[in-house]
Amino acid sequence: MCLQKEIAHFSYDEERQFRLDDSSLKYYYPPRLGVSLSDGFESFRKLQERDEHLDSLLKTILELEKKEGHIQNADIVTWRGMITKIMTAPFDRYNE
Repeated sequence: MCLQKEIAHFSYDEERQFRLDDSSLKYYYPPRLGVSLSDGFESFRKLQERDEHLDSLLKTILELEKKEGHIQNADIVTWRGMITKIMTAPFDRYNE
């Protein structure tokens, strides 16, 4: 049985600084049908990629453990997108 549970959250601000809050949380709004794929392209800002590993994720868990006074019981700690990559790897035709 696979039980997944969100235990904490964190954010990055405009300067990619770690924040121990949910200030970057956004809602998903599905696009309207027939919308141009170039809408908003002129205001898009590509962020410089950083190799952040799991530092912020682990820092968040440490703060949660301090706050609650006990160690979190988890078998796997990862980014949401990483599990997707792992689960779809066997079906990725580019890795043949």
